[in-house]
Amino acid sequence: MRRFDYSFLNNGLLPAKLMNITASIASLKTMASVRKEEHICVFTELEAIAKVQSVKSSNAIEGIVTSDERIAEIVNQNSAPLNHNEAEIAGYRDALNEIHLGYEHINRSGKGSKEAGIPENTFSRKFARQIPEISP
Repeated sequence: MRRFDYSFLNNGLLPAKLMNITASIASLKTMASVRKEEHICVFTELEAIAKVQSVKSSNAIEGIVTSDERIAEIVNQNSAPLNHNEAEIAGYRDALNEIHLGYEHINRSGKGSKEAGIPENTFSRKFARQIPEISP
């Protein structure tokens, strides 16, 4: 594991290069928020596309696949899951939403998702009785 030397902070002075980089980051962050406010429709659409792609890719890694149209319907909550795989997709969607919408309240103790307060397949537990392939 790499060890970083922060001893230069002891003298109370920060290097000019570090201050310039910090100022540049703050400036870029401000410009990004201004652009986001100016083009809210574009950013909203990009966010929706990114969520669908994230859910699709993450579930494909687990061997859970379905059509792109079906994934988009489930992620955008236009349709309820019809089988176990689709319930898994909906569960991932719920966990992703929990992370994006409630990230300030998530416990970052370094433990697993259960201890961090992220729901484990929320949708599957909630609707297990409605889908025959899923056992509660």
